[in-house]
Amino acid sequence: MGFLTRLIRDAGMAVSLVRDYCRGSYRALPGNSLAAIVLALLYVFSPLDFIPDVLPLVGLLDDALVAFLCLALVEKDLRAYEKWLEHLDRNR
Repeated sequence: MGFLTRLIRDAGMAVSLVRDYCRGSYRALPGNSLAAIVLALLYVFSPLDFIPDVLPLVGLLDDALVAFLCLALVEKDLRAYEKWLEHLDRNR
C-alpha cells in the first residue's frame, strides 16, 4: 500500500474511531490517543494555522505534518481498532 493511500485510509479510520468512541461502541482507546486525534482534527480543519492554507502547496504542509505525526503516534490504537472492526464483521 502506498504511503499516501495509507495516510488517507488511516485518517478516515481515526475519524471513525472517534465516532465509535463517542457513541460508546468502542471504549478501548486511551485518553492520550483520543486527545491526539481530536486535537489533530481540530488543527487540520481550523482556518488558523502556523502556515496559512491559502499559500499554494506550502500551506497544506503543516496540516499534513500534523496528520502524519498524529497517525504515527496512535498507530497501535488504530491497528487495535481495525482488528475490532474485523471481529465485528466476522460475527455478523
